[in-house]
Amino acid sequence: MISQTQKEYYEVLSQSDKAGKSTVFIEYMLKVIDESLGQLLDFSNPTLSAEDRLEYFVSLGKAPFTRKDYIGGRVVYERLAALH
Repeated sequence: MISQTQKEYYEVLSQSDKAGKSTVFIEYMLKVIDESLGQLLDFSNPTLSAEDRLEYFVSLGKAPFTRKDYIGGRVVYERLAALH
């Protein structure tokens, strides 16, 4: 994330150095952390469609396919996220 905003990073670091206080730099870092966590949370909780669930279980080669397999729960999300 910092590499994507490298110019802003150095500007904020310079401002903090000139002011003799870390406030501006800490605010910048907290913003970067907040944005990074937001991206992580968006990626970690995919919304699965019926097609996604079926595709996942077909890829496992399981037989027979049950309602319990379809509903699946959290494990399905984690395994499907690993495939993408």
